[in-house]
Amino acid sequence: RAAPAPLAPASRAAMAVAPTHDMRARCFATFPGDDKPALDIDHATGLELKELQALAEGKDFFDHYAFLKAPNGTKEAPVVVTSSMPYRIVGATDPDDDSIVHWGRVEAGKPPIKIGEEWFVHKAE
Repeated sequence: RAAPAPLAPASRAAMAVAPTHDMRARCFATFPGDDKPALDIDHATGLELKELQALAEGKDFFDHYAFLKAPNGTKEAPVVVTSSMPYRIVGATDPDDDSIVHWGRVEAGKPPIKIGEEWFVHKAE
């Protein structure tokens, strides 16, 4: 197998042509006319972008544990469980032993149901 031919050197005439764009040295993460590197949020997409936007607002995008801070459901103020289905399976931990989970089926249009020590009601979306 023969070696590839060497590339021809660029002609002086081609090098003498004035460039049509700014030839200043720039790093990959800068914009034309800007000497500062771009921020992460300028290149972020998808989940990373949502996470950085939430951090800018002082929130944690991946904090999905607000339900742990919610009060326990009572008969007068049950925990509202949403679902697009006509029912939902719900688990509630035993107040004396967190390793025990009481399971129940919460159905749409029915009165609140007690599962473990908490009350739940279904709200169809």
